[in-house]
Amino acid sequence: MLTFKYKDYTITVTDVTALGLETALTYDAVYIEDKEYYTSLQAVNVYCNDLLVNSVMIGASGGGTGVYEHTALLADNHLVTCC
Repeated sequence: MLTFKYKDYTITVTDVTALGLETALTYDAVYIEDKEYYTSLQAVNVYCNDLLVNSVMIGASGGGTGVYEHTALLADNHLVTCC
């Protein structure tokens, strides 16, 4: 899991590939390239004062990836992640 701090927010990026799409309904938004064939799923959660304020599941196909030190970066108010 990666953790970023931005102003009053804490942002986490977690590999949730093993959980599959069964947990998709628990996220505020789901963006998956191909819901029938995906190789990587990431969860991005945004917290303010330890309270979850937004969440998204991101999925992609074409080669499995995990969440490592350089998987995502935060620049100004933009989060970029490789999935």
